[in-house]
Amino acid sequence: MSVPLRAMVSLGLVTILTGCGLKQSIAAGGKAVDVFHQKFNDQKFSEIYSSATPAFKTSMKEADFIKFEQAVHRKLGPFKSASRTGWRGNSTPTSTTVVLTYNSQFEKHPAVETFTFIVSGETATLQGYNINSSALVTE
Repeated sequence: MSVPLRAMVSLGLVTILTGCGLKQSIAAGGKAVDVFHQKFNDQKFSEIYSSATPAFKTSMKEADFIKFEQAVHRKLGPFKSASRTGWRGNSTPTSTTVVLTYNSQFEKHPAVETFTFIVSGETATLQGYNINSSALVTE
């Protein structure tokens, strides 16, 4: 086998293996989003916070996160449904990061949610959360 052909075969195998791993990471992230929304509806904000990555916890104190989520719940209402509108993934030898974006419907208003997860095996751990809704400002 020639060197260029060997390189192309190797690159193809890496692409296939990385793609399969990324697909599994996206699925793990989707499951973690479902758990997040269930805990949100149950107002178990402390549980969401405690299961997040250390970097997430460094970015916001638990008391502030709980106040924020209480305000989101009060202004938007319970979570009802969501459809994923986008994703990005990045795999390195030491970690996999997945970013999932959703158009979400809450009881009172819609929102766009973006979740960032660090994925290890089948476990996705919350690294970042962003929610956008005009109701968070106007209500």
